[in-house]
Amino acid sequence: MACLDSRGGVGYFFQLGTASFSTASEVVGRGPSRAQGEKRQMADQIVKDRSGKELGRIREVGWGKLTAYKAYNSIETELGTYDPSTDKTYDRLGLDIGNGNQLHWLIEQSWQD
Repeated sequence: MACLDSRGGVGYFFQLGTASFSTASEVVGRGPSRAQGEKRQMADQIVKDRSGKELGRIREVGWGKLTAYKAYNSIETELGTYDPSTDKTYDRLGLDIGNGNQLHWLIEQSWQD
């Protein structure tokens, strides 16, 4: 679902299971102006619970790989990585969790402990 942010930009909000996530329209250090030909980096996906509390973020780290981080106060803890070339998700120790992108599940599970 698309929604407008406070500056009139478009952001996106998604619901998945008990968690939801949105793509931030602007991320620190990644302003809207870019040099011509520079590859555009994906904005962080913010994962929230039903009440709107931020549970974590999913960030593109290079070559299409996505990494999940748990948000606790101002500290981010890496939880795992999804590699689209192998279509597998790995935990922070590099152990295979399963096929497909399961980063949202990792973030949700990190708050169950």
